[in-house]
Amino acid sequence: MAISVGAWLLYARTIRIASDTHHAQRACGYIRELAPQLFDRLAPTWDFVPLELGPVRLPLTFYDAMAATTAARRDMAADPVLE
Repeated sequence: MAISVGAWLLYARTIRIASDTHHAQRACGYIRELAPQLFDRLAPTWDFVPLELGPVRLPLTFYDAMAATTAARRDMAADPVLE
């Protein structure tokens, strides 16, 4: 699947996502999956600080891991490999 991006983004030297750590990491994952040609140009921003959410960080990390596992299982169930 290809992601639709503006021409200005295709020619950018660096791409920075200004958001909290949780959302920035999720966006990086989407870019890695949907537009791998842009992933290498991602650069951290000042507000991309590990553990910035304190005690909320652990539950959010767990939630993201479970959501990714569930999505992977759904993808595998929807598109079985034929032998």
